[in-house]
Amino acid sequence: MPLYSVYGNRLDTDVSFPELALADRGPARWRFRIDPELPPMHDAVERGSELIYGNVHARLFAHRRGLRVIIDDTGDFDIAPNGVIVAATKPEAWDDFVRNHLLGRVLAIAMFEAGWLPLHASAIETPEGVVAFLGPNSVGKSSLAVALTTLGATPVADDTLPIEAGPPPRAWPGLPAVRVRDDVREALHLPQDGIATHEGKTALLPPPEHRPPRAPKPLAGIYLVAPNEDLSREAVVLRIPFPPVLAAPAILAHVRAAAMLGPTAVPTILQRISPIVGVVPVH
Repeated sequence: MPLYSVYGNRLDTDVSFPELALADRGPARWRFRIDPELPPMHDAVERGSELIYGNVHARLFAHRRGLRVIIDDTGDFDIAPNGVIVAATKPEAWDDFVRNHLLGRVLAIAMFEAGWLPLHASAIETPEGVVAFLGPNSVGKSSLAVALTTLGATPVADDTLPIEAGPPPRAWPGLPAVRVRDDVREALHLPQDGIATHEGKTALLPPPEHRPPRAPKPLAGIYLVAPNEDLSREAVVLRIPFPPVLAAPAILAHVRAAAMLGPTAVPTILQRISPIVGVVPVH
C-alpha cells in the first residue's frame, strides 16, 4: 500500500489521495481503510457535534473500542488508539468528501487525543518561524497564505495546523495542497490545473520544492483574521494585539473539531493554549 505524507507523519492506505504527496518508506502513524460496515458500538457516549452545512452534522462518540465519528452525508469513521482508522461510507458519498473528512476533522480528533492542539488555520513559514492565520470558513485564511507564498514565504498548512504546546510551541506541517476558489486563483495567477472539489474550490498541489517540510518549526505568531468592513479607513491592514487573557478564549473558538470534542475537552484545550499565548504574539 502507498504511504502518504500528512501532518509531518505517514498515512498507510490503499485509498488514493491525489491531494497528498507520497512519503518515503518508514513507520506509519496512521493506517486507513474502508470496510463495508463497522461493528456496533458498546457503551457509546456522545461527546459533541458540529453543524457542517444545512442539516448535516458530524458527531463524535466514545465507545468501548475507541472513538467513532458519524457524518450524516458521508459515513462513519472509527478511530482506534493504535492509529488504525476504518470508515464505512454511504453509497452516495462523494470520494473527495470522504478524503476531506478524514484529513480534516477525523485526523484532527486523532491528533488531539495524541496530545496536539489542532487549529483551524492556514500557515506560512518566515525566517522568524511559522505564522498562523485563524478564522472561520471563507474569511480568507487560505487566500492570505497563498498570497504571501507568492511573495516568497514557505507554505506550511491549509485548513488544519497541528501545534505542540511545548515549550517551546512548535507547528507541525499541514497538508501540501491548498484549496482556493476560482477568483483567488485568477487574482494571484495560480496554476489552472488542480483537483476540483464538490465544495466549489480547487486543490492545488505545489511542486516538491515548495511543499511543507516534515519537521516541526517554531511558532512565531498567530493572527485571528477578520475582513476589513470599513473601506474608508486609511490603513488597508489593521493589526491589533491580543493580551493573553483575551487570546486564549479567542483561539479556543478556532480549535479544529472543538464542538465535536465537546465541553469536557475545554479544560484540556485551555491547558494546551495557555503556554502558547504566554510566549507567542497573538493579533
